[in-house]
Amino acid sequence: MDEDSSLSEIFIEFAGDSRYEILIMLEEERQKSVQMAKDLNLTIQETHRNTERLAKVGLIKKDHQGFFALTPYGKILMYQLTSFRFIQKHKEYFTDHFPIDLPKKFLQRIGSLQNCELIHGNFAIVDKWISIADESKEYLRIITSQVPPEFFKQKISSAKKGTNVFLIHGQNTIIPKNFKKE
Repeated sequence: MDEDSSLSEIFIEFAGDSRYEILIMLEEERQKSVQMAKDLNLTIQETHRNTERLAKVGLIKKDHQGFFALTPYGKILMYQLTSFRFIQKHKEYFTDHFPIDLPKKFLQRIGSLQNCELIHGNFAIVDKWISIADESKEYLRIITSQVPPEFFKQKISSAKKGTNVFLIHGQNTIIPKNFKKE
C-alpha cells in the first residue's frame, strides 16, 4: 500500500458495492477471479478492475496459483467493519438511542454483538432474561440500560443454582436497592 494512501481512499474502496462484495467473499475463503465474477454476476473485466484496485491499496493479494486472498491488513480492516455492520443493521435503533453511558471499551467492541437479537418492550425483555437465565449453567452476562426489579429476583435464583451473573450497565443506570455492585 502506498504511504500516501489515506483513510478516505480506503473508504472509497469499501464504498464500491462490487469491491465490498469481493472483500466479503474473501473473508470466507480465497477465490479465483473467474469464480468471483460468476458468483457476483460480474464480467471478468469488472472483476479484474476491482481486484486491481483492492490490491493497489493493500487489501488483497494474488498468489502464484491465481487465488485472491485478504492480506493481514485487509483482514484487520474487515474485522473492524463488524462494528459498522452492526450499527448499520440496527440503524433505526441507534437513530434514537445512544449508549453514551456505557464504558468506552464496550462501545469499541460493539461489533461483537453482530449476531445479537434486539428485543423491544419491557415485558418481552424481562421474559427473555428469565428464559436465558433459566437455560444458563455457568454464567450470564447482560448489557442493559435499565435494571427492572424482576432481574434482581432472577439474579438470586440463578446464583442459587451456581450461575455467575454479570450485569454491564451505564454509569447513570438506576439499580434496584440491595443489588450488590462489583
